[in-house]
Amino acid sequence: MSTGDPRTIRCSNCGTGNPPEAQFCMRCGTALGQRCAVCGTDNPLDAHFCLRCGTPLRGAQAAERRVVSVLFADLVGSTSLTGQLDPEAMRRIIADYFAAMRERIQLHGGTVEKFIGDAVMAVFGLPAAHEDDPERAVRAALAMQQRMGALNARLKADLHIRIGISTGEVVADLRGVEAGEFMVTGEVVNLAARLQQDAPPDGIVVDERTYAATRLTVQFAPLPDAGDGDFAGRSRWQVAGLADRPAGKGLRAPLVGRNDEMQFLQALYRRMVEGRRHHLVTIIGTAGVGKTRLVEELLHALGNSADPPQALRGRCPAYGDGLTYWPLADMLKQECGIKDNDPAVIVGEKLHARVLAVCGPVFGDEESERIVADLATVLGVEVPRDYEGVWRDRLQALKLAVEGIDVSPRDRAGGERSTGDVLLRAFRSFLLAKAQSRPLLVIFEDLHWAEESLLDLVEHLALRGVEAPILTLCLARPELLERHPDWGGRIPNYTALSLSPLPKEQGRRLIEELLHGSGIPPDVRDGIVSKAEGNPFFIEEILRMLIDGGSLVRDERGWRLATYPVEIRIPDTIHSILAARLDLLPALERRVTQDAAVAGRIFWLGALVATTCKQSIPRASADAGVTE
Repeated sequence: MSTGDPRTIRCSNCGTGNPPEAQFCMRCGTALGQRCAVCGTDNPLDAHFCLRCGTPLRGAQAAERRVVSVLFADLVGSTSLTGQLDPEAMRRIIADYFAAMRERIQLHGGTVEKFIGDAVMAVFGLPAAHEDDPERAVRAALAMQQRMGALNARLKADLHIRIGISTGEVVADLRGVEAGEFMVTGEVVNLAARLQQDAPPDGIVVDERTYAATRLTVQFAPLPDAGDGDFAGRSRWQVAGLADRPAGKGLRAPLVGRNDEMQFLQALYRRMVEGRRHHLVTIIGTAGVGKTRLVEELLHALGNSADPPQALRGRCPAYGDGLTYWPLADMLKQECGIKDNDPAVIVGEKLHARVLAVCGPVFGDEESERIVADLATVLGVEVPRDYEGVWRDRLQALKLAVEGIDVSPRDRAGGERSTGDVLLRAFRSFLLAKAQSRPLLVIFEDLHWAEESLLDLVEHLALRGVEAPILTLCLARPELLERHPDWGGRIPNYTALSLSPLPKEQGRRLIEELLHGSGIPPDVRDGIVSKAEGNPFFIEEILRMLIDGGSLVRDERGWRLATYPVEIRIPDTIHSILAARLDLLPALERRVTQDAAVAGRIFWLGALVATTCKQSIPRASADAGVTE
């Protein structure tokens, strides 16, 4: 192939000339084009704007300021190991080590920025921000340590790592995610590297900002401040493990501004109990608006009613292993008293005993054994089986097949039923049996993160219905309806309840309740309400930031401001939620939103269009972005 051909596409990574029809470099595999996120058009690598619609391409995006968590991990004693092993053997060990660490990092939503020798640098918050990036970084670090045990066993080695994590503002180059270029710059990168150097073998050390963001879910041990160097006097903490139960947040107030929703849910519960018919409710609201708090208050109120309910709760995690039916596993562990550190044999015994106790009086022992076996797959264990009954089922199915009689999925011996059908029948039977004694609340939290299989199970459970007093509460953000606009539309007994932000007066009242009536200047109170925009969680986080920063203190007379005036900033917890939401927007809408933010919360369309058009974004596209 002649590289003088004007149609040749030259790879920006390795410089190889590729034929005109190539989409990836034939030497290094780098993509040779850019796909527009708005219209889908393929554009040349050197194009800064889409050839069809004019949208800025990733290569044209300016560097951004972002709050991220940076993780540095380094092998301990690798220098001496290199001198003991043949270079090829050492290369295989390092390659396996890098692959294992990358897997754990990516599983928790991080991006490997680079490998340096035997060190790993990863960033959490790029290319997309998450509301819990510091916690993801800590969990990834713990998973990396656990992974080292299996890696050592397989390699017959004795490798150890030390890890440092810091959180802060960086300048981020989003092109680096795809092109393999340097992505982030800032003090936070150097601090993470320094914390890694200070960490003991098999230790994880974090900075103050990471500690503040994760102290409710992670256990820490304080370390002496760094004595010298560029980061002298900086506070440091060593990770001791995950908290068994998230700690309370300190500030607490009665439920404010949700009386109508509480009365509605209580009335719906009474109707469900009287009619003894399953009902599905989805509570929709943005992060921090109070979905979980509303359900907690409902459980408390119903617990003091004439018909107190039982409750099963499960949460849909945003990342991790085995997520599909995670909430069902949570519910079974809760019901059976199963602990996370229980051996598999104990898990099976507890599950078997409890499910037989619940289902036996309703379905009999034989059917209950089947329910136990089907539910055991959720927990990844096997339970003791009545093998005589198993063979009886198989012989009966074989007899029906020989006689030409159709065999139902329930009776097939070959295990041909789909996992979803198996769990639907088993879980439905379990709920039906449990609701015979008292009304039952089944609570799915964070359903917007659920996988499709779980959504299908919840929907089919409601479609088929259960002749028992069962109220299923699904807590979700608007993203659920973006994925499934028709969610709940086919279900007869279905209700959607939307939670709106609190009005300003209710926001002021919430501040008074949180501070136990202590007076703070009206302008500070109104400033907090304005920043929070009616979000109860945002109000609490701003107050907590003022307390942690020493601006809001408590004495024998109550809460008071230590300094006045006081600057009301957006805490990292709120910033992460907003950044995560912004990253979900299409490229054009996101660009227009960023340009609008330069002017402020209130802006003029003419100024915005002038700014965006200077960036070569067509006016029609800019107008469309504002409309969206």
